[in-house]
Amino acid sequence: MARPDPALGVFNGDLRFHLGWAQEVAGDHVAAQETWRQARSELEHLLKEQPENYFLIDDLALTNVDLGDKAAAIELTERG
Repeated sequence: MARPDPALGVFNGDLRFHLGWAQEVAGDHVAAQETWRQARSELEHLLKEQPENYFLIDDLALTNVDLGDKAAAIELTERG
């Protein structure tokens, strides 16, 4: 994930979300939070280009849950 492949598009954010989850499960909370922040940034950018992409909305909502941003997660869930 150090150099994500732009050809993967939305899957980069999805992979980063899952990497954060794995880091959290492994006990590395700090790394997980940073990974999720990166995922959120990537996913928000893509969502501007693809506002009806439910895959993006789902990943972004879950990422916001993991970051503790309940309001953003609920807003995305309602949008989906």
